[in-house]
Amino acid sequence: MTLLLSALLLGVAVWLWWKTGPAKQQTALEVRTVPQGAEITLDGKVVGRSDLTLNDLDSGQVKVVARLTGYREAQSEVRLDKGETGLVALTLSPLPGTLVLKVQGPEKFLLVSAEKSWETPGELHLEPGEHRFLVRAPGFREKSVRTRVRAGERTTLAVALEKAPSLSFPPAPHLPPPASRIPRDPGRPANLSWPRLPAELPQVHLPINPTRSTAPPRQTPETTVPRNPVPKAALTPVPPPSTPPAAVLTPVPHSGTLPRTEPQPLLTPVNR
Repeated sequence: MTLLLSALLLGVAVWLWWKTGPAKQQTALEVRTVPQGAEITLDGKVVGRSDLTLNDLDSGQVKVVARLTGYREAQSEVRLDKGETGLVALTLSPLPGTLVLKVQGPEKFLLVSAEKSWETPGELHLEPGEHRFLVRAPGFREKSVRTRVRAGERTTLAVALEKAPSLSFPPAPHLPPPASRIPRDPGRPANLSWPRLPAELPQVHLPINPTRSTAPPRQTPETTVPRNPVPKAALTPVPPPSTPPAAVLTPVPHSGTLPRTEPQPLLTPVNR
């Protein structure tokens, strides 16, 4: 009985060790990518799509590769330790898209964007996204176009340019013919011509006025005006005008009535 019980306890212990022991020491790897949905290859074997967690792996060096349509593949190598969970994060960059241009009208044209310009391009490799262009050609109207380029795909852009209107000028006004081509008036005599002046005009001598003297003009001698002959000592200074003395006011005793006085002139004549 004791032997049977010991065997039973040993079996339970072995089962528990087999059930829980490997779980504690299992090796795992978590793989994440941007964007998600990339195909994950572990040491050349496809194991699924991201994001995912790989369990029951062997410890050691492993190589992880992520692939997605329209993006460049990304890869990384990681070392897994026994009983631990590793982490790999990969970012995939988009592949450039191909833009195929088909321009109807001119043989040569200029394609202009916000960053650069191209002369008569057939194909362009552009980053994915929306792009805007101006198509120009001599003799044609420029046209603005917009298109979206997808990563790793070919996009065709067809553009038809219209011819620019030609410049037209009004007809020249009718001018009369030159004088040599003007027809002669039939009513005018054929021998009629304008009189012509002689090449040299005759010299005309005018007679001199006999009453006019040809002698040189008479010169008048300069006259000197004498200064004041009166000496300074003979000058008598004129005294300034005398100023009358100021009027003196005499107080009048008040008797109830004011005496009647004659108005005095405001200005006093001054004797000079």
